[in-house]
Parts: sequence; C-alpha cells; structure tokens
Amino acid sequence: MDVASDNPFEGLKIDSHDPLRKATKRTPCPECSASRKYFCYKCYIPMPEIAGKFQTVKLPLKVDIIKHKQEVDGKSTAPHAKILAPDLVTIYTYPTIPPYENKEKLLLVFPYKDAIALEQLMKHRTSANENSDAMKEQPQIHSNGIQEGNIIHCSQLEPSVTKPSSCSSVIRLDMDPQGSAYLQSSDQENAPHNCHQKCQRTFSETLGEGATGPDEAHHGAKVESEEGLFERVIFIDSTWAQSHAISIDERLAGIKRVILKDRETAFWRKQHRKPRTYLATIEAIYYFMVDYHTIILRKLYRGQYDNLLFFYSFMYHLVKKAAKEEESQEEIHPVGFS
Repeated sequence: MDVASDNPFEGLKIDSHDPLRKATKRTPCPECSASRKYFCYKCYIPMPEIAGKFQTVKLPLKVDIIKHKQEVDGKSTAPHAKILAPDLVTIYTYPTIPPYENKEKLLLVFPYKDAIALEQLMKHRTSANENSDAMKEQPQIHSNGIQEGNIIHCSQLEPSVTKPSSCSSVIRLDMDPQGSAYLQSSDQENAPHNCHQKCQRTFSETLGEGATGPDEAHHGAKVESEEGLFERVIFIDSTWAQSHAISIDERLAGIKRVILKDRETAFWRKQHRKPRTYLATIEAIYYFMVDYHTIILRKLYRGQYDNLLFFYSFMYHLVKKAAKEEESQEEIHPVGFS
C-alpha cells in the first residue's frame, strides 16, 4: 500500500464496497441483539444485510489474536480478521491465553529486542540445514544402485526415452521424510519434455498461469516451499502501553519472535508520539501474510490476502470523506465569522 496516495488501497484485490454503502441502518445482531451496522464486533459476525456479499480469505496458517481486556472492541480492527477468515482466526481476551504446545511450529509477531525478520529466520534455517547436511556421513545407496544426492542426467534414469536436444535437465535424486525417492531438477528451461514423468509439469501447471521462474516452481522437481513449517502465528491487539504485560507473559515464552518490515500505517486515528510504522492489527496481519507467502512459502503473490482489508479500506474512505466534508463546511463558514 502507498499510504501517501489518496487511495492507498488502489490496485489491491478487494471486493466492492457496495454492500457496505447500502447498509444505511443499524440492525440487531442475530446473536446478541446489540445494535450494529456492518458487523458485530462482539460476536464476530457480519450483519444479515451484508452477510455472504464478500469473499472470505484462506490463510496459509492459523492466526491467534491476544486482545487486551481494556482494548475498546468498537475501535479494534481484530474483528475484521475473524470475520474475513472465520475458520482460521481466533481472538482471546487477555489474561486468557491457550496452552501452546509444539512451540517450534509457532510464530509471535511483536517488536521484541531479539525478534528477527522472516528473511533472517529463513537464513538461519538454511544455515542450520547446510550444517546438518555437512555432518552426514556416506550417501545412502538404494536398490537401483543410485546414491542419494547424486547428480545425474535424465537419460541415466530412462535411457529408452528420447530427450529433446533443447533439454538441459540435470536430476538430483533425494529422499522425502517417508523414504520415497523424488527428483530435483536443475533445468532452467520452461519447456516440458518426456525424460521422466516427474519432469512433466511446467511452471504454470505447478502454480497456475503467471509463474515465471525456478524460484516459484522447479521444473521437474518438488516445489521448494516451506509449507507446514509453521502452523500458527500470534498477534497482540492492544495499545502500546497495554502490550507489555502480554508480551512478557510466560505462556508465550519459547515461541519464535518475528518482526515485520517497516511499513507505514493507513490508520486514520493519530497515535500520539508514535511513528507511522505502528500498524493497526489488521494491517499487521495482512502484511505478515504477504511476507510469509513470498519469503517462507516462496510463492508469487497475486493478491490472495488483499480482502483482509475489506472493512478496513471501507472505513478509511468513510473517514476521509467525512474529513473532507468537514473541511468544506469550515471553508464556507470560517471560524470567527457569523
């Protein structure tokens, strides 16, 4: 998002705001009967007038939001995430924190002093894997006589198949965790060939139209993404002053701490003595998902999570419109003049 522009959400794949514009009256929440206009920020459901008129978002991992009990529900953007990704987002009101297990599968987004960016996290993981590989002894020899990790040409695997002269595919035999052999290809061409059935898929067949290079899909190989590396990410929803007690809670100890790249907020409420890089909760979740998709999953981002900003972008425009109308009224009736 370009927060300096008149419309920082321009170009994002966000559903039409027409259903929200047409919701001119407040109606009782179907669950708690409280008067609401667009959604109930207590029950985390949309009002009947707009229910089913926007797309929900499929996230790459689960999201837990730990909300401070003094955080004003009507001002928080955490409910946006729950409504737009209802099956993957859970909101807890502090001091309630679930008993986390398998902490190696969790991430905690908060600017701790020892928190690292996702890029650093992946570099550390890559270095650890390289060190682990270096400690291995002899390569394993399988029944077909091929050593695991050997670099071989496709013709060595299937000599009866004629390989096009344009094919420069080199295959690396590796083993997955279940012990099944699979092939890693160093082929730099985006043209399918018949040297082996696992080399049949092109970039577009692997990731859909638009995949353009080996970082997005390895022709003739397993896609080198880190799906399943992490299962859940945790966010803290509170003012900066309130966040300290949550951040040092011992129940969150031992969870990998990460920070986001610096981005400026589009939030319409001025935060006293706080930099523009302090994001609203829904902004933090959105930016994290984009970074996770490109850095951890190593996939091309095509706007899959843009609709997380459906309510947020609408409210941004609503506030800006009201501010402009107020300015116009002040110009017509300047202060100090009757």
